[in-house]
Amino acid sequence: VPFASLTLNCLVWSLYGYLRKDYTVLLPNASGFLVGIFCMWAYQLRSMSTPWAFYGILAGSAAAVSCLANMGAVHAVGFIGCALSVGLSGSPLAVISTVLKDKSTESLPFSTSFLTWLNNFSWLFYGLCVARDPVIYGPNILGFALASAQMLLFLKYGIASHDKRS
Repeated sequence: VPFASLTLNCLVWSLYGYLRKDYTVLLPNASGFLVGIFCMWAYQLRSMSTPWAFYGILAGSAAAVSCLANMGAVHAVGFIGCALSVGLSGSPLAVISTVLKDKSTESLPFSTSFLTWLNNFSWLFYGLCVARDPVIYGPNILGFALASAQMLLFLKYGIASHDKRS
């Protein structure tokens, strides 16, 4: 799921960058899309089963967004990108009840949380100061807040000594 989410998110933002003719958005996200495809392929090679239904949903979502982009629906593509970005940024918080109950960040991946925090900060800065595009800075304000909440949990409870997911 994380690799597929990354892949779809990067595809959507690549299309948004293309439609806006903003190569600062297009190029890193196109690279992320290719990395996501490679990671999904590498994961699938080692997997015991193939989640065809999940891959079908992913392919259908990618096709739908690509059709929107082909129609020039820049705002619709941007809105989808916003929703995906906020969801990805906050997804590690799905374990917040475990973190608070155990008073440990063992179930929270530090490297993912930290990189998400840096990523949201950089896109927030770019969206506000360079692109001046609310479609870019809007979800990154929320993403930065969600990632900051994760970082505050690490400040409060420390980094687990055997962080299994980082």
